[in-house]
Amino acid sequence: MCPLQKKREITQLNHNCRKMLVIKMTLLTIAISIMLILSTSEISLSSYPIHSAHAQSADTIDQHTANINVDGNNYPIKYNITNGKVSSIVAQKESTKLIVTIEPTKEGKLTVDLPRELIDYKIAGNKDGNFIVQINGKQVSNFKEIIPSSNNNHTSRILEINFGQGDRSIEIIGTQMAQVSVSTIKNQAQKEQATAISAAINKTKESLLANKTITKNLTNETTNGSQAKTNSPQAGGGGSVLNKTGEVAKTFVNKTTAVLSNITKGLLGGK
Repeated sequence: MCPLQKKREITQLNHNCRKMLVIKMTLLTIAISIMLILSTSEISLSSYPIHSAHAQSADTIDQHTANINVDGNNYPIKYNITNGKVSSIVAQKESTKLIVTIEPTKEGKLTVDLPRELIDYKIAGNKDGNFIVQINGKQVSNFKEIIPSSNNNHTSRILEINFGQGDRSIEIIGTQMAQVSVSTIKNQAQKEQATAISAAINKTKESLLANKTITKNLTNETTNGSQAKTNSPQAGGGGSVLNKTGEVAKTFVNKTTAVLSNITKGLLGGK
């Protein structure tokens, strides 16, 4: 083998070695990158522990609507509770309070939306006062009223009440319960007023009809009496008697009409 050919083979071998070295370095770089990515993923996963279904259920928010019946009327109450459940909600109208029975798993919070028609707390001037809250029969202050940002609380009031793991009974006490809405009262008053007016009109019609009959009978009797006097032997003063009788009958009719008018005005409230 000549030296030139031998040199070419050496050059080719070095080229192949360098090529293999580049390939190995590339593969090693890719492998290191993959390892770094996998290790980063493991770190991320370890930073956010996965809760089991059982553990997660203890921290979920239990949202419900309860229908409270008072005097035959149903009042829906929306509420949610954390770390527990509500067994029952009972209204006691005579003591103007709601009794909420709970079963907590640990310390939690009850958020309840109270319709004003069901329960409310008012002070002088018909202004809102603070509800009284008792837990296990003892008055507490670890609650607050939430006022929406829109200030749209004219139909209900929202309370947030904190409770402990050993608590079982929450009492919400107001000053009034199961109050009929203003619109209902207004409609009822309008119906009663319409009924009273109708009865007054019917009574007036009956009175007018009765007095009209009496007036007609009196007029007929007066006319017959006048005719009898006119045909009597003392006919010389017949015309004067007839005129006087007509004037008496006319005066009686006018007075009767005035009395009936006053009766009608009294029944209709002076209108």
